[in-house]
Amino acid sequence: MLIGVNSETRASMCDRAPGYDPHMRPRISRTCLVALVIAGATACTNHGSVVASGDPDYPVANPHPAHVVRVQLTVPAGLPVRLVAFYQAGSPVLSCTRRVGLGVDAALSVYLPVSLKQMGDEYLGSVVSDRFEPGSCDWRIVLIWYGVRNSDPRQELAVFSPGATGGAGSLHSNVWCVYFPDQKDWGCGSLDVDALEFPRVVTPERIAATPVSERGEMPLHFGPATQDISVVFHAVR
Repeated sequence: MLIGVNSETRASMCDRAPGYDPHMRPRISRTCLVALVIAGATACTNHGSVVASGDPDYPVANPHPAHVVRVQLTVPAGLPVRLVAFYQAGSPVLSCTRRVGLGVDAALSVYLPVSLKQMGDEYLGSVVSDRFEPGSCDWRIVLIWYGVRNSDPRQELAVFSPGATGGAGSLHSNVWCVYFPDQKDWGCGSLDVDALEFPRVVTPERIAATPVSERGEMPLHFGPATQDISVVFHAVR
């Protein structure tokens, strides 16, 4: 079974990976991915453990799902966003894992793109938390990833926490995206982190004019009581 490590541990590990940005901007290096898999990071799985529909190990669909989370993204023009729901086997038995190299057994996992319907500057979709029956491998949703434009959708938007009760069923946050002209791509995160990394773009004046509640704190933590997740994306050039 892959056992999750906290964000501080992931950051310290990946600071040592060549080319890796600890704030996941804009891509995660291959070295970091391998390091995280070896350490047992739930949020960063190896593609060798991914199962597709039709695979004998693919989980059984839940015929009566009861937990559907509505997702609403407000996105400026020219900043296309993708979402991916990530499910994983929670059982430690070997039949619920796959050998992915270097003697590492990674938990079976499933990636499902989240269909988003665009309405003006809003994107609407839904994530079914209990899409699969737990079965003998104890399948469960782990998190929702997002990606912007060309970047790999491996940035954490929301992590499933069974005990999460905050927000009275509704969660909201902001994501700030800085444009990289040399890569023609975007890197996204919180405004406070952006200000530290890109002070010439995210100026003190911008920080002062933005309420703390709108600067963004990711990832969100959603649970069985969560009904709605809304996120406002901002483009900074």
